[in-house]
Amino acid sequence: MTDPRLTETIMGHVRALSAIGPRPPTGEGEKQAARYVREQLDRLNLADIREQPFVAPSTSGWKTIPPALLLAAGSMLAGGDRMSKLLGGFTTLFGLWTQREAQSASPVIPVFSEMGNSQNVIAKIRSSGETRHTLYLIAHLDTDRQRLTALPPLSPVFRLLNTAAITLNLISAVSMLWDSLLGLRGTNRVQRLAQAVNMGQLALHLLEEQSQPYVEGANDNASGVGALLALADCLKADPLEHTEVVVLFTGAQETFNDGLQVYLDRFAPSRDLSTFIDIDGVGAGDVAYVTRQGLSLFADTRPSPHITALAAATARKRPELQVAGRELTVMNAVINLARQGYAAVGVTAVGSDGAPPHRHQISDTLANVEPETPTRAVEYILALAREVDAVAAEKAK
Repeated sequence: MTDPRLTETIMGHVRALSAIGPRPPTGEGEKQAARYVREQLDRLNLADIREQPFVAPSTSGWKTIPPALLLAAGSMLAGGDRMSKLLGGFTTLFGLWTQREAQSASPVIPVFSEMGNSQNVIAKIRSSGETRHTLYLIAHLDTDRQRLTALPPLSPVFRLLNTAAITLNLISAVSMLWDSLLGLRGTNRVQRLAQAVNMGQLALHLLEEQSQPYVEGANDNASGVGALLALADCLKADPLEHTEVVVLFTGAQETFNDGLQVYLDRFAPSRDLSTFIDIDGVGAGDVAYVTRQGLSLFADTRPSPHITALAAATARKRPELQVAGRELTVMNAVINLARQGYAAVGVTAVGSDGAPPHRHQISDTLANVEPETPTRAVEYILALAREVDAVAAEKAK
């Protein structure tokens, strides 16, 4: 049975953030959410409250469309002469690499337009004793457009489709380079199929950016922000003994974690003395910690074994919260953190289809939030935070 007072606290924040409406990266809605969070942190009288401004794209499209253009251009060169095939093969390989790197905050191809001002909101909760460790609790302020790939029936099979498209392009690129070496002209079946797939993907990206609205984001991620504000309240009243807590509300997460990366670049937390918990989409379904994530089999990201084991042990100690480890086709802050060697785990919620409910869909509204879900997430994260603190205390002996 969850605490009804905690539930009402969280839902009060979720209602306030949902009332703002869509909160696009760098947009006015995101800025209103940042102001609301700052007001709540001031009310809690936390230490070192600050905002970190930065410049970011207004949509993830400015990162995904350039690689899609490269892949389409590379595949269209398959029907030319030897030099065209050589250029097409290398352009396709370069496009695949930039596509992977675009899913970080440091894309290979710079973003030249549609930039705006975003911000992180940061505060600290001091430990009650000597600080031995730092726990970072993260939730993002912004919301995304409705994404066509997030809608049924594509969502359950998107990971496999994306893996198949990458594989097809790899084979097509190698075949173009082989044709160039042998001086062969014309296109084979694989190259023609890659042309069709790449043109279709490019059209899908362009259609999304031109036609799809930004969503209200009650689940993704008003629920995460509300949960983090409630966590700050609980930890201020009952701080960890040897672990300082940094609450980090990031802007421009939906453009592949720009806000988090700006924070990491500026403050460079210690990899040995830091743990990160990302709270994203905990508004409906069953609470879960993420054991593996990525948009394809070529881009799998797993948390460190240590933090995964700690998350699993915490779930076993609190069986009434019904938390389990899940593998998801998502992109969240843990990808950036794990790639840079940080101990990080994501906490989310999943529906009956194994995916976060209403994620990047127009149905992500306040009416579809299940109040007990974010409450269970908060209780689980509090328990996990105390496990992190216990490990820090043990190491200090």
